[in-house]
Amino acid sequence: MTYEYLMAYTLLIKDIKKFPTYFWMKKDYTYKTIPKSWQEAMVYIWGLSNKDLSAIPLSISETVKQQVTAYADIYTSVQSPEPILRKQFPKTYWYYMHFRDYPQIKPDETLQY
Repeated sequence: MTYEYLMAYTLLIKDIKKFPTYFWMKKDYTYKTIPKSWQEAMVYIWGLSNKDLSAIPLSISETVKQQVTAYADIYTSVQSPEPILRKQFPKTYWYYMHFRDYPQIKPDETLQY
């Protein structure tokens, strides 16, 4: 369970540099499939430096691959893509990554016991 918290937190703070490292730390998954948000993050990261999504060395669903391609097409071709993407992809990691802020606690706002 600690591993899942690490992965969730890494996605929450948008740390896409460390996410693949943490992803590959766990060799034996007990999941039938990779969690959807992890697939979305990994295909997004892969797509930053690779054009061929079929070459990704992971079991990414065809639906996720098709969605990231559609998302990328809109994101790169529309001048203000947020309203369209909000309507079509509101619950994807890509939409969160581009258009949602992670409200980090400032040092002076820490909890007092």
